[in-house]
Formats: sequence, structure tokens, C-alpha cells
Amino acid sequence: MYNVDNGFVGIRYHPKKFDMRVKLNLLIVSFVFSLFSYSQSTIKMAVNGLNRLKTVDGIGVNINTRSWKDDELKPAIDLLVDSMQMKIFRLIVETPIEWEDVNDNEDPFVYNWKYYDSVYATPKFTSVWNTIAYLNKKGISHNIMINLMGYLPAWMGGETVAPGREDEFVEMFVSFLQYARFKQRLKFGLVAPFNESDIQKEGPRLNEFRYVAILEKIITRVKQSGMNDLRFVGPDAAGMGNSVNRYIPAMMKDLLIMSHLSRFAVHSYSGYHAPVDSLIKHSAFPDMKFWVTEWNAWRDGLDDGIKTVYNYQFAAQCMEYLLDFLKNGATAALIWEGYDSYYDHHAPSLFSYWGILEYDKTNKTYTQRKHFYAISQISKYVPPGSWQVALQSSDTKAPAIAFFDPSRNAPVIVGLNTYNKSANIEISLDNFPGIESVQLIFTDSINNLKIQKTYLPDKNGKLKVVVPANCIYTLVAEPATPSGAGTLNNKLKAKGWYAGDIHVHRNCGESTPVYSVDALASDMKQSGLSVISVLADMGNGEVYNAKTDLNLVTGKDAPQSTPDAIVRWDAEWHWDATYTNFAKQALGGHLVLLGLKQAEQIWAESPYTVLEWAKKQNAVRGFAHLEYLNDNIPTELNCCIPVDLPVEAALKNIDFVSTDVFGSYSPNYGSYYGKQSLDVYYKMLNCGIKLPLAAGTDFPCNNLEPLGTVRTYAQVHTNLTYNNWIEAIREGRTVISRWGGKEFLDLKVNGDLLPGASIQFAEKKKINIEVTWNVADHATGEIEILCNGKVIAHAGGAAAAAKPLVLKTSMVVDKSSWIAARRVSGNEYHTHTSPVYVYIGGENIMANREDAKYFVQWIDTILGNIADDGKWKKFFPETLERVRKHYRQARDYYSGIINTGK
Repeated sequence: MYNVDNGFVGIRYHPKKFDMRVKLNLLIVSFVFSLFSYSQSTIKMAVNGLNRLKTVDGIGVNINTRSWKDDELKPAIDLLVDSMQMKIFRLIVETPIEWEDVNDNEDPFVYNWKYYDSVYATPKFTSVWNTIAYLNKKGISHNIMINLMGYLPAWMGGETVAPGREDEFVEMFVSFLQYARFKQRLKFGLVAPFNESDIQKEGPRLNEFRYVAILEKIITRVKQSGMNDLRFVGPDAAGMGNSVNRYIPAMMKDLLIMSHLSRFAVHSYSGYHAPVDSLIKHSAFPDMKFWVTEWNAWRDGLDDGIKTVYNYQFAAQCMEYLLDFLKNGATAALIWEGYDSYYDHHAPSLFSYWGILEYDKTNKTYTQRKHFYAISQISKYVPPGSWQVALQSSDTKAPAIAFFDPSRNAPVIVGLNTYNKSANIEISLDNFPGIESVQLIFTDSINNLKIQKTYLPDKNGKLKVVVPANCIYTLVAEPATPSGAGTLNNKLKAKGWYAGDIHVHRNCGESTPVYSVDALASDMKQSGLSVISVLADMGNGEVYNAKTDLNLVTGKDAPQSTPDAIVRWDAEWHWDATYTNFAKQALGGHLVLLGLKQAEQIWAESPYTVLEWAKKQNAVRGFAHLEYLNDNIPTELNCCIPVDLPVEAALKNIDFVSTDVFGSYSPNYGSYYGKQSLDVYYKMLNCGIKLPLAAGTDFPCNNLEPLGTVRTYAQVHTNLTYNNWIEAIREGRTVISRWGGKEFLDLKVNGDLLPGASIQFAEKKKINIEVTWNVADHATGEIEILCNGKVIAHAGGAAAAAKPLVLKTSMVVDKSSWIAARRVSGNEYHTHTSPVYVYIGGENIMANREDAKYFVQWIDTILGNIADDGKWKKFFPETLERVRKHYRQARDYYSGIINTGK
């Protein structure tokens, strides 16, 4: 009766329990001994910023979709997403009850959709759809993982997949994925088909060979169903040793599985004790990462409806395991579990009490347990994309781990003081940017995420901190203001490039305070901005004091302006299609209107009505929120998606499009599509549409990231005024940055042509292109030159303030084209120029007829949705025929390109 992972033989075992019992006894002895043996006066740590280890994918959580009942689960999800900053959600969907209780038909390769539609409309599955939809609304999508638990329907095999029923199981599972993706229009990116196949009850029992064979079938069917973006996670065995010794090696032998695998997944309730990292490093897939998709500190009874003592000791042991996983190579860990809930496959258990949120059955409310605060010590302060960096400590009994957060340009240290007295810690922080101060946050038996003190490095750069007894602590560094940022800004100003934020509000509804214009003016100066556009709300009045703000739109600079820091009131228009708390909704998107002489609340069913109104004031008009577009034609709505962007661009009703809200390392990965959003922009340029780029923060609707985190550089030829600056946007003399004031791209064509310029040639011509990546301090990355959306040249490496990175190329342009440059790293862009336009023989830019077909399909989708039986018809009770005509006019533009190339 021992765990085989620990080298013993037993006839029956539960790896969750037995994985940890031997280790738990050792930990208790070690802990008790440490209380009496601690005599060291100072713990010395050394952290080296150049010794980077794994990149952290995030801290996540398992949640049970069964718990969705009306809206009572929403506050729990809000706590997990907003307070804990959880980024990865493993969603549990159970079998077999109320799923495919009887076979849909006798052919596993023909879906009986009448049957499945009825099944997926039942409460069991509407709970799943509602849970995913709410996570999508909160910006979580690609890191939603679908996981099946429990046995299968009896006819399918019950506690295993019966021989000959493999395709029936695959059909059932893939039908679920198809229904969620195509009929519910839900966003999720990860799939974990099996749970703990190495033990009884938790999922269908499968040895490693059958696991691989069935997973391969699932991947094949998923591809055939058009869901090529889905990636898989596994094996999710209960025994960590079973994953290492059996399942992962079997998976590595299957190239189809490995080509579609996102992460290996292991479970552990006893810390890291099997060599997952070593196995991967010495395999044919050394770059593959692994996650711990279930972890906690084991307590008997919690699966069986018996509560335990949810004290600091329990939470600290769980946290010690988390640090153990991360130290040993895991790039994510998902706590079991988010909240107390009921599982069919644990019957006759009355309830599962593992939750970091306690469920009150009487009041139907969720309350934080100590685990919630303990795990928040890392999930709140170490965002995805942070690097783990090497930390050496003189005391291995007080575990600690270090990270570098590139979004803040500063290190973070998380640790445990396991002693019953305060600890003096002396830290050498080497090879990091300058540090202004370090804040101490801790959780112990009494306090939760308490901010105790801010420490300053000494004259030698060392940090001395006193950490309270028996606590989990986080040290969060505040970076010193980079000296180079101001220098870069001054150099750009000397060349006429002025930084501004076109998208600023005083408020973002009830979630934020109302900021004074004085405060905004002060913040803009700290961010090195020359211009900000403070936008009054012409739409549904979500921003507080909308009527007061609208009266401030006069076409004149605000009183807080100075000659080198201009504040101007302008306006945003939106009646968000999904905001049912307001009386009216509109399709189309958000408009930013710059240079208005007056503004008022305008109700209109379509944005073009407002665009025509703004044109009479000679306003510079554009759509906001390019970042909400991905590479799919919009078929579902959210708050801000610019559905009408290609329509108004084709009809020349807008002057720019802007990307907003999310800086380069914003935590909103789920709702921001990075370079994918630019594909739509490139397609419009390829259809001969001249459309400059602009950018703004949408402060404070952006998690309060500082003004100018997302900014527009506009080149002013004469003196700086607001009107000159926004005219530069209209003319396309812009560079946008999602990296604040830390960098700039200088694009030149034929020596002196900058973004926004046009050049005419009678016939094909060779041109020279040069891009210079200027940085405030030091950065590494890649710069790319684009022609008609294709990368034609690139260079990677380091750039410094005194030594920018330069890329030069030349090309023969044989048809009208556009040229632009961008700076990228990974799958994100950080800085992007507006285009330079090159025209050959007087022809317009018509780079790709397929792009025109894309927009014809886009507009046809809208027209289909506003047809007499369309789901969007409701948005046009008064102007439907006029709106349809408007859309058809835009469609004619793109159809003309397809038919004539003109």
C-alpha cells in the first residue's frame, strides 16, 4: 500500500495521497527541527539579472463549470481574475451523466447534430458556456483549458474507453469543442482531454499506449473540424512519476501529438519529486515546457466532503510546493481548486472542499481562504512574461525565488520565512536596471498581503530587509526613472517628433475615481508627453460627468496647457453593443474625434452619422481599438470591436485607426491579439486605402497604466500646436509605441521620405530603405521592414542609447506599394510606423485581390446579420435600409478591386 513513485510496490494506491506522505513526514520533522536550529543572523542572497531561466507563463487555477448558477459564480471569478490576476483557467467538464447517455447514431464519423444540439442546450452544458463566456468577457480566452473528468457513459466503456469505442469517444468530445467554438462562439485555446488516466475514478483508465492512440485521433478530428489553432496539454497523470516514466516518453514518440502539444502537464500534491525538467532537456524536444496543472498540499477528506483547518500552515506548505515547482522548471502551476464545489465523479461525496474560495451554501457567496492570499503573493506581482532569474541563498531552509518583470523593468523576489523569528535578509542585485526602492508585502497567520515597509538600497547597491517571522513575503522593486528617456524625447522633439496620448478620460465608470485635469496634466509631463486628448463621452455616458465634460470641448487648449505640454478636450463616441445596462446600444465600434469645436451627446444607430457630423467641424476622425480584431471576421460583439472599420475606411470617412489600452506587457493577453490585429490593417492598405496609425492608453480604462504607455509620435513641420499635431496624424506622419517613451523607429525611404509621404514613379524603380531603432537605454529585439504586409528585411540584436540598431535594404518596386517598419519580439509588436506610399505609373495600391475578397466576406457577414432574420437587425430599428445601402457602397469598393484591380 505504498506509492510506486517512491519506489515501493502496492496493489492499490492514490498517488495524490501517497506521493506526499513520506515527503510530508520529512517536511514536518525538518520544520520542527528548524524552529530550534536557526542561529544565523543574516540570510544572504545574490540575484543575477543576466542569468535568466524560464519565462513564466502564469499562475492559474482549476474551476468547476458545474458551479455556475445564475450569476452567483461571477464574484468568485472576479476575485480570481481581478484580485489574484490568475491568467490560466483549467475548466472542468464532467462525464458521463447528462452527456451522451445513448449513442447519437451508429456512425462515429457522422455527427447527429439534432441530438447534440439538444444535449448541449441542457443545464449541464449551459453552465459550461456561461462560465467560458464570462471569462471571455473578462479578457481570458487563449489560456482557457478544457478538461474532462470522471468516467464515460456506460455504453462507451464506463471506467475506460472500451475497445472499438475509441472513435465514439472522440466524436463526443470533438462535438463538444465544435459546439463551443462554432455555435456558442466561445474563445478557448487549450484542450486537455483526459484526467489522471493512471488511477481509478478521476478519468477513463488508459495506459500510456492507449492514451497516445486516442489523443492522436482527437487531434486528427479537431484538425478536420477547422480548429487548427487549438493546442493540447497532457498527460495530466495523477502520479508525477507515471508522467515521467510512462506517459511523456510515449507522447514524445508521436510526432503528430508533439506538433500540436502546447505544454506537458503533471500533477503533484507533494512538491517536485520526479525529474520532469531533466527528461525534457535530454529529449528530442528540449524547448518544450511543462505545467503543474493540479497542485496543493494534500489533506485527507477534502475530496470526500470533509473540511480541514484552512490555516497559515496549510497555505504555507502549498506555497512551498509552488516555489519548488518553479525552481525546477515549471512555467505555470494551477491550484486545485478555485472554489468549493460538487463533483459527480466523487460521489457519494457531498462536496469538494479544496477551494481557495469557501462557498457558503446558505448565502450562496464565496469568501477568501488563507490560500487565496498566499498564492496572490506571487500571482499578483509576477505577471506572465516575467523571467525567472537565478537566486543563490545562504539558507536553503528559507526558500526564495527571483523574477524580472520586463513590463516594469524591475526584479521581484518571493520567499518563505520558515522560522519563528524575523529574518534579516541582505540581497545583492546584480545586472538589473537602477532600483529606486523595494516594497515588502507579506502574508502570515494574521495578515493578508500586508504592505509593511519600503526599503532603499544602500550606497553599495545592496538591499537589507527585515522579514517577519513565519510568513510568505514578496519584495517588489520600483525602478529608478531611466535617465535616457528624457534624452531620447528631446532628440525626437528636435526633429519635430512630439509624443502624445490621443485617448485619455477623467473616469471609466464606477470602477475608477474621477481624475482632475490638473492631475492628468501632471502625469503627462512625468510621462514625457507633449500632447494629450482628454475625451468627453458623446455616447452612452459611461464616463462620469459626461455632460459637464462635453461643455469643455471648445476647440481651445485647456487652461492647464503650457507651450510644451498641451491639454485639449475632444470626444469619444460609443454606444456599446453589449452594454445592456444602458438604454441604447449600437453596432460599429468606438470613434475618437480630434479637433472638435463643440460636442454633445448624440444617439445614432451607425457610426457614419457621427463621422459626417464631425466632418463638418473638420475634425480628425478615427476608430479606436484596433487591438480587438484578430484574424477572424467579426461574428460576435464585445464592448469595443471596430466592426465598421473597413467600411468607413473604404468610403474615406475616417482619417486614422488607433490601437489602445494595452501596452507591450499589459496583463490583458486574452483580449489582445498583437500582430494578428495588424493583419486587418495591412489588408486595408493592400486595398489602396491610405490609413495612418495612432495610439493611446484609454486611461483609466487600462488597469491604470500610466499615460503614454501606448503613445503616438506625430511629426510637426512648424511650431507645436494641437491643431498642427493632429493634422500630422491625419497626414500619416506618425509612429506608434506600446513601449512608452523607451524607443522610436525612424523610417526613411530614399533618404528623406518619412511616414506619410508619397512618391510617384513612371515605371518600376529601385528604392533604398533605412530603419533606425532608437532606444532610451538598452534593449534587445528585432526590427522588420514591410512591403505590402510582407517582411522584406529584418535585423535582430541589441540597441543602446549611444548605439541604435540600423537596418538598411533596397528593392525594386514594380507595382504601387506601401512601406512600413515595426519592432517586434516574440509574437508581439512594440513600435510601428505609418506607411510611406510608392506609386508606379499613376496606379493605386492594389496589392492583393484576396484581401479585397476578405472584406467583401466581412461586409457580407454584416449584411447577413442585419438581414430580416439576422441577430444584429435589432440595432437598426429606424435606419435599416439606409444602413444596408451604406454597407453595400463599401462592398462595391472592394468588389471593384476584385473585378478590375482598380
